Amino acid sequence: MFLLHPRLGIRDVDGYSYIMGARSLHLGTGYRSLAGEPFNHWPPGYSLLLSPFQNPVSAALILNYLSFGATVGLLYYLLRRSEWTWQAALGFTLVLASGFFRLLANEVHADILTYAMFLAAVCLAVHGSRRIWPGVMWALLILVKFIATTFLPAAFVADALTKRQDWKSLVRSYILPAVTAAVCLGAVLTFNARTTRALTPSQ
Repeated sequence: MFLLHPRLGIRDVDGYSYIMGARSLHLGTGYRSLAGEPFNHWPPGYSLLLSPFQNPVSAALILNYLSFGATVGLLYYLLRRSEWTWQAALGFTLVLASGFFRLLANEVHADILTYAMFLAAVCLAVHGSRRIWPGVMWALLILVKFIATTFLPAAFVADALTKRQDWKSLVRSYILPAVTAAVCLGAVLTFNARTTRALTPSQ
């Protein structure tokens, strides 16, 4: 990835917003554009991760490419756990790595980080019956990508349909993740309301 794409692309308004938001947070002026307009097109989590660094583009490159490596490795691992042959798992992983995942990773977007965190949580879930820490990871992703609001409910429904455990035990294992998800979602909506006086972006 570093050889093929030594620089990250900033190809759209989303990439611009992530970088300008990170610079604004680094300078202590809030989450704003160069003109002083507040951002809330996406949750601020990705920009917040980049904000401690003087050059957020370089930080995004390192974060994205590490996430790319983690995504590819975790996908291969999960396929092998699902009893794919190593040839089939390697072929499928390399196809996605050379195309879809590569395109996500080589621009300033939070998508490849989301895939890495999502698959890491799936790996944790595969290794045990408890869903507390995988659930917390899925909930924290709400701060990075709003689509993550669907992850925890989907996991709960899947466990309710497939796990052989009593209902109370299942509900208890999701209490902390549910509280974390509610706090993260509330934080994003409050942030949106305070910056642009709307709970969700108009576009």
